[in-house]
Amino acid sequence: MKNYMSITEATNCCPNKPHSSAVWRWCRKGIKSRSGQRVFLEHVRCGGKIFITEDALEQFFENLAQEDSLYFQNSNIETNHIKSYPESIRQARIEQAEKELKARGM
Repeated sequence: MKNYMSITEATNCCPNKPHSSAVWRWCRKGIKSRSGQRVFLEHVRCGGKIFITEDALEQFFENLAQEDSLYFQNSNIETNHIKSYPESIRQARIEQAEKELKARGM
């Protein structure tokens, strides 16, 4: 027989210790990955309570990571790119901000 745990117990098994309502949402509504697909946490319901296994938590996190990686593999997004402006535009924006501050008496 599998070792089931309550939602509250499951939060203690998660790396960032989410609130129990977050784990409930993962079960009932899923979480939207970067690719747009909803990923659900597998659970069972007994009476009015939801129970989760540690294997289901691990699978949930792996599925979410896999969907996210598919998004980044299929997109043209450079994940390490920080947008920067040419020095002339940057300097003009700084001067404009300084003028506005001076006009306001700062």
